[in-house]
Amino acid sequence: MSQPLISININPGLDRLAQDLAASKGQIDKALVSTSRKVQAWLNTQLIREMAREIKIKQKALRGRFKKSLTRSGQEIYASIWIGVNPFEAQLTGKPRQLNKGVRVRSWLFDKAFTASIYSSQEKVWRRKSGSRFPVVKMMIPIAEQMEKILPRYEAPAARKFEEIFEHELKFAMGWFK
Repeated sequence: MSQPLISININPGLDRLAQDLAASKGQIDKALVSTSRKVQAWLNTQLIREMAREIKIKQKALRGRFKKSLTRSGQEIYASIWIGVNPFEAQLTGKPRQLNKGVRVRSWLFDKAFTASIYSSQEKVWRRKSGSRFPVVKMMIPIAEQMEKILPRYEAPAARKFEEIFEHELKFAMGWFK
């Protein structure tokens, strides 16, 4: 199993807040679960936006590559986001345009490539592997490196967001907002 690229540990300040508000264990637990879900959803949205901007692709194309889960092990709560970082098929990023020297899809240029409906009814971007007609290779756009650059940028903001939301959720669990 791979290690997470972002890990947020709850700092002692949250324990102090819970003590100051005289919250019960059940209220703290309820607030932690709710806060974890909200921060997870916020982080998911931020990562999709940033990644779409970075690789110049529509957010809609990235949504299926992000899977959220919330698990519990004893008193520990783990909110995780699995991110699929396999390369994208070139035509998913925009409309391919055939040029004399290859195919352009948005800002990507694939030399000696062509568009055709091979192996499916959808037109895709291909390049011949050798001088012969077949085999052909589908043109892909890598995203793993960009994601590795983006993830560390969100560690501190996610921790701040957790602290911000936790106080509100704890007060809500204690019945302050009825």
